[in-house]
Amino acid sequence: MISSSRKKKIVAIMCICVHLINKKKQIKEKRPLKKRSVWVLDWLQKRSTDGSYAKTLREFREVNNQKYLFKNYLRMNEATFNYILELVSPNIKKSDTNMRKAIPANERLAVTLRYLASGDSFKSLSVDFRIAPNTIFIFVPEVCDAIYKALKNEYLKVPNNEQMWIDIAQKFSDKWNFPHCIGAVDGKHIVMKAPPRSGSTFYNYKGTNSIVLMAIADADYRFIYIDVGCNGRVSDGGVFGKSTFQKALDNNTLRLPLPQPLLNRARDCPYLLVADDAFRMQKHILKPYPGRNLTAGQRIFNYRLSRARRVVENAFGIMAKRFQILYRPIQLNEHKTTQITLACCALHNFLIKKNDSYMAGLTTDRNDQQDNSVHEQGTQNCQQGAEERPTTYITNEAKEIREEFEQYFMTVAGEIPFQYRCLC
Repeated sequence: MISSSRKKKIVAIMCICVHLINKKKQIKEKRPLKKRSVWVLDWLQKRSTDGSYAKTLREFREVNNQKYLFKNYLRMNEATFNYILELVSPNIKKSDTNMRKAIPANERLAVTLRYLASGDSFKSLSVDFRIAPNTIFIFVPEVCDAIYKALKNEYLKVPNNEQMWIDIAQKFSDKWNFPHCIGAVDGKHIVMKAPPRSGSTFYNYKGTNSIVLMAIADADYRFIYIDVGCNGRVSDGGVFGKSTFQKALDNNTLRLPLPQPLLNRARDCPYLLVADDAFRMQKHILKPYPGRNLTAGQRIFNYRLSRARRVVENAFGIMAKRFQILYRPIQLNEHKTTQITLACCALHNFLIKKNDSYMAGLTTDRNDQQDNSVHEQGTQNCQQGAEERPTTYITNEAKEIREEFEQYFMTVAGEIPFQYRCLC
């Protein structure tokens, strides 16, 4: 039983609590409500007449120079813009209310595309389009999500049959002289501000906070697989090892073509990805020989593999050049940063297929008139491999496949005239 003195203490504490609660309610009741000075600022109300979207459209149509406007301002022509608008309108269109009119779907899309293309702050976009920055902050990720969902099934899908993989491998062989290659894999850090209370979760080796975009690109700089959202602290190899693509490779559910010998060779070689030294070499993933004291054949193999692998690096560069939001830290949380990255990847693939001018003026790897291999972005010297690392985790089968490619590149059927220049 509780003693009488203890009961008195409990009752006293309860009385004090009730008194404090009542006092707090009284303070709230006495506090005057802050009156809103204006519902919408006057300069924002002029959006329909003086806003950037309506004004620039009118001016450029008058001078008949729409191509310049859309290519440089929204990264696409008007026909392409209208096509995307038709796809995403059902998901981004809002209804008018008695209080105010909703921002039209075409303006929402235009603001979002301008944000992706320029990387401008929401305050800067607010001045251009006469839309409040907090409103832009809300709908830009929503529109990005709608763009990704509208385009992913047709323009951002993994090949699902043997013939599609063979077509990709044939293009790699024709354009980059690497047979049996079904894609180049690499990761890119999408820099963002550190999320609250995240500690070092997103802190990467480059000294920034980021999420990882893991991508596989085909020979035409298009992404055939992406994995976005893993924290930047994880290595490229770690991200790929936990991806659905790696699981599909392990379970043999990608419907890859059966292994076949290289030209004029006897040993069967599987269809595979090319990667850098950050990845674990396995049956379906080739990476360069490590170390510095390499044989001529190993150095040539590293050059040939690097030449094919650079496709994914160039794809990242092309996308970042067109969507310059990827050039600077994104001032959003990890979820919204993921939505923006997914939208950029989907638009990248879509515009490569639909818009001939998307890649105009951009420099990529090529061969000049004298068959010299011209590289527009840096890579490691083909005469030396990456840093020496333990190779005990590499299976004998993977080593034999790499040696088979090395020997093939030294034969008459597999060599290319300019590969020996890397030995000089």
